[in-house]
Amino acid sequence: MFNRVMKVSVLTAAVLAARPGAAQEPDVTAQASYGFHPSASVDNAPGTELRVHSVRAASAARFRLEPRTFLTLGLSYRGEVLDYTGTTPPEPTDGLHTFEIPITLLHIFDEHWAFVGSFSPGLAGDFSGLDRHFRFSAFAVAAYSFSRRLSLGFGALLDYGAGRWLPLPAASIHWEIVDSLYLEAMGPVARFFYRFGDRAEVGAFFMGDVARWAVNGGGQSRTIGYVSIDVGGLLGVRMVGTTWLNVMIGGSVWRRYDVDGGTGDGKYYPDPGLVARVGIEIRLPGN
Repeated sequence: MFNRVMKVSVLTAAVLAARPGAAQEPDVTAQASYGFHPSASVDNAPGTELRVHSVRAASAARFRLEPRTFLTLGLSYRGEVLDYTGTTPPEPTDGLHTFEIPITLLHIFDEHWAFVGSFSPGLAGDFSGLDRHFRFSAFAVAAYSFSRRLSLGFGALLDYGAGRWLPLPAASIHWEIVDSLYLEAMGPVARFFYRFGDRAEVGAFFMGDVARWAVNGGGQSRTIGYVSIDVGGLLGVRMVGTTWLNVMIGGSVWRRYDVDGGTGDGKYYPDPGLVARVGIEIRLPGN
């Protein structure tokens, strides 16, 4: 599914724009990060260990079409390298890639209600050929701002990739519980953190991730699916202007890779282990 961190950032920024006093001028946001899962044994593949490197990058620009209507155009990239040692279950690949072009529309009805809808076409696979690589995700969320401190949103999400349709409910929250203590969430991604003025953030994260790639290399046509749950701590430090350094360190408590087709067909479960991600983010002013 699309670079989840970026999707949450874009949607959260759009919903925040519906709050009284939020900035109404066009803005640009961008982020890039590197993630790493150290070697972990694979439960049902004796003698096999898996190490994962991942790179994610995204940018988005928000334009005001009308006083209460905003259009956000974005680009996102996600790259994964699965590094196996020992007996390799699925065939090794040069890399798994996802490109998407998120298009998001926000309309603010009044000081309480707003609507956010998005369509993100793209490609996902090993790019050895483009067969079955087309994918898209779409979501629609209605958001209600109870006050400057609390906004809730509910809706639905549809994801399509490599021949599979995945409908899901969608919910979001932005809650300043007390001064400088926040809970932010969209779907399976959540952050609970304390903000020290405009200089730093410290807290915890929960991240569920789903991805699917069409693979045509090695003379075999197959699909690789991925599901994971990560939890841990986070640190954000503002370096200059609206540019932040973000660090997330924690544990990957559950992971599964589904290989459909070709040699190594089956489901694989790497053992729980460390997960780390470091990145640079240019935030919307005021966020």
